Formats: sequence, C-alpha cells, structure tokens
Amino acid sequence: MENKEIIIQKLLNVLFITFLILSLFSCATTKEVIDITTDTIGGLDDRFVRFIRKPGEKQVETEEKTSLKYGCNKRKAGEIFIEKIEIVPKRLKRGEEINQRLRYAACPGLNNKSLKGSIKRIIRHSGKNVFEDFTKYDFKPGTWSIDVFILVPKESSVGRYEFINVINYGTRSITKINSFTVKA
Repeated sequence: MENKEIIIQKLLNVLFITFLILSLFSCATTKEVIDITTDTIGGLDDRFVRFIRKPGEKQVETEEKTSLKYGCNKRKAGEIFIEKIEIVPKRLKRGEEINQRLRYAACPGLNNKSLKGSIKRIIRHSGKNVFEDFTKYDFKPGTWSIDVFILVPKESSVGRYEFINVINYGTRSITKINSFTVKA
C-alpha cells in the first residue's frame, strides 16, 4: 500500500489538473490567460510543468492592468520590471530539457510603442560558458511571459550550473542569475 502522503499528493495533482482544464475552457471565452508558474503548481511534477508549457511568448496581463499595477502614467515612459525568472526543473539528468520562463512587465515607451532591446542567455559551469544565446526582442507594453527550452547534452558534466539572463533595452541593463543541477 502506498504511503498516505503520496496518495494525497496524487489526489491533489488530479484535482489541480481538473481545475486547470476547467479554467482553460472558461478562459477561452473570456480571452484571459492563465500563467502557470511554479508558485501556482506547488508540488506537481516538473515533467508535467514542461509538458503544459510551450515555447514562445504570451501576454499575461493587459497593458491597462500592468499600467495600473506599476503606475506607468506616473513613471518615465519605457520602464521594464522583471517579475520572475524560473528554471524547471531545478535538478535534471543529462539529455533532458530545461524550461526557462522570463516574465516581465513593461510600461509603454514613447507613443505607446514597444521597447527595442535584447535578451542574452548564458549557461555557465565551473566558470566556463557552455551555452550562449542572443535574441533581439521588442518588449511590448503589458505583462508577458517568454518560455524557452534548452536541451542539456548527454555529455554534460554533473554539477551546478548558473543560468544568467541579461536584458537590455534603451541604455538600461538588467542581469538576473538562477541555477540548476545536472545529475548523473
């Protein structure tokens, strides 16, 4: 017989999946987006999180809601806030993919336009860069999430890796560092 905690966790996973499916159907009619973060999903398996996320960008909150939340009309035009950067899973085996989600909020630039910039992703192990990606990006007004998936090669070394994000726009630069672990 399975441990009570495992049974309870499985039951909670089933209930959450049911809730998620019902929410997605109801959001389809209201055109709202559910942004599944690791805070939202709690103890669900990382493989499930990777399964439900898709590469690319999606709007999480409208420009109006974001402007109210950050007081964009009181601030200088064209400011970006990094709300969250997640790595899923935090521990993985060689040959598996990591999902990195960047969630940002942007106050509109001059004339309510997007802000031209770039996102640089660097993965570092033992002081050496083992992966680097550079993307020109237009930061759109509102709150957005961007998902990327990166395959960890089967010949990768075991140990802790740093995932460095450098976000540039205008004359500003934001650097955020997360980590994950590759196990044998």
